[in-house]
Amino acid sequence: MNHFKKFGFILLFISSNCLYAQEKKSAGAYSLKEAQEFALKNSYVVKNAQADVKIAEKKIFETTTIGLPQVNGEVNFQNFIDIPTQVLPANAFNPMANPNDLVPLRFGTNYNTNAGISASQLIFDGSYIVALQASRTYSLVSKLSLSKTENDVKEAVAQAYYTVIVAEENKKVLQQSLDNMNKILKETEAIYKSGFAEEQDVDQMKVSVATLTNSLNRLNKQTDLAYKLLKLQMGLDVDSQITLTDNLSSLIADNTAETITNTEFKYNDNLDYKILQTQTQLAKLNLRRERYGYMPRVGAFFSHTQNALRNDFDVFDTDKKWFPTTLWGLKISVPIFDSGMKGAKIGQAKQEYQKLLNTQKQIEQSLKIQAESAKADFSSAMERYMVEKENLNLTEKIYNKTLIKYKEGLASSMELAQAQAQFLSTQGNYVNAMLDLLNSKARLEKIMNNK
Repeated sequence: MNHFKKFGFILLFISSNCLYAQEKKSAGAYSLKEAQEFALKNSYVVKNAQADVKIAEKKIFETTTIGLPQVNGEVNFQNFIDIPTQVLPANAFNPMANPNDLVPLRFGTNYNTNAGISASQLIFDGSYIVALQASRTYSLVSKLSLSKTENDVKEAVAQAYYTVIVAEENKKVLQQSLDNMNKILKETEAIYKSGFAEEQDVDQMKVSVATLTNSLNRLNKQTDLAYKLLKLQMGLDVDSQITLTDNLSSLIADNTAETITNTEFKYNDNLDYKILQTQTQLAKLNLRRERYGYMPRVGAFFSHTQNALRNDFDVFDTDKKWFPTTLWGLKISVPIFDSGMKGAKIGQAKQEYQKLLNTQKQIEQSLKIQAESAKADFSSAMERYMVEKENLNLTEKIYNKTLIKYKEGLASSMELAQAQAQFLSTQGNYVNAMLDLLNSKARLEKIMNNK
């Protein structure tokens, strides 16, 4: 009995831990990496790209079956209400008859049934061989497109994640400023009641409080919208609740992008370039397919049919005689003259192939420029971030000194409001600089790691 109690306790312990894990998971706490991994499994666009890969795989099988044996069965039943009639000269049966007289004859039976099976096999068709190669190449395009979609989703999730983090950071700054301003307002009102401050000072503090409150309310709505955008990118219900575990400091401290800036860019590894290369290969295969249109097409066929010919409605009686028909053969189709249609198609396919070769050269240069631009943008964003960080330290220092002077009666409420406005403006610039830095980092990592 004690063993059962211990076993029950173990089950209860395991169940409790499982429930805790489920509750923790349902709480929706995500780091940036976890959010990206979740999106790769649940994003709507990723799911569609995965479906395209499966469609391409089925397309390969569909194309393959064209060259495999094709077998069909068929059953026909006919009831002749009026049996077809033919006429012959009467003297064919009676030499003494008038040659102009005709004798009507009916050929056939009232009920006819035939059941048969036929099979065909493609032996040679150049277009089929190329189509099979093209379907496999198309499948490769779909897989490369899936990888590209996954990279796009990761970047979109990162940018949405950064936007939420920045919005939350702005909310903290505004809330702290509002709390400080409410405290100063109360102190100013108390000083005013004691006769040591002017009513204008109280009014100025109220204006500042109202402005901060309005800004905070507006930012709350923007933050809620940013959360919904992030959840949409992740493939979550927009009304679900999630929390983000990463913060600006940890994301900024990640020096991955700085390492990437010193890495040589190789356009051959870029997914966009690989997709274009594959599309060029498809165009080349299409040109080959059109050229194979001049080659003969060879196929084999086999057919076996059983026929029941009856005057009574017993056509399905297997005990009575059925008349078989069996044949097999080869069919060779050779194109001879098409008024230049195939030549026109080949000419079009050549030009489409040449266009993609030109585009391939163009995108080589374009990708190099994009990589250099992404590196330059990241460097500029880093420089701006450092400048705004220093500016924030200076304006915060100015604000704190002005606040002390205001409390000591050495600075006016207007001076305090101006110092606070300057500090808040610099804080906003600093946070925006961090957002630009993170977004430029995401773009740089995407183009450098787009493999």
